[in-house]
Amino acid sequence: MEIQYVLFVILVLGIIFSRWMLVLTSKRIHQERNNIIRNKVISIGGNIINIEQVDRKECPFNIDYKDVDTSYKFFKLSYTLEDKLKDGWAIIAMKQNWYGPNGAIDAKWLWHLD
Repeated sequence: MEIQYVLFVILVLGIIFSRWMLVLTSKRIHQERNNIIRNKVISIGGNIINIEQVDRKECPFNIDYKDVDTSYKFFKLSYTLEDKLKDGWAIIAMKQNWYGPNGAIDAKWLWHLD
């Protein structure tokens, strides 16, 4: 009975730890993507107001991205450039490699900035 209790506790702790790692990884990836977008807008002389990840159907350019082997994430941007409020889109196209390190993904950023 004691072994079953110990195994149960180990199982529960493993589940809690894996959830915690998933949340931390997701938050880190979200922050990295926001930093890439922010740096791009700053490089053209703008200032970010808002970055929002949106559903594919909300992007007017979604019809251009149909590759079934590629996963897309769409970000709607609001920024200022030369004291004018502008809207733009950042799209990350991610494709799983069939070679190289396990889990390696090629990511390419596509920009639609006014």
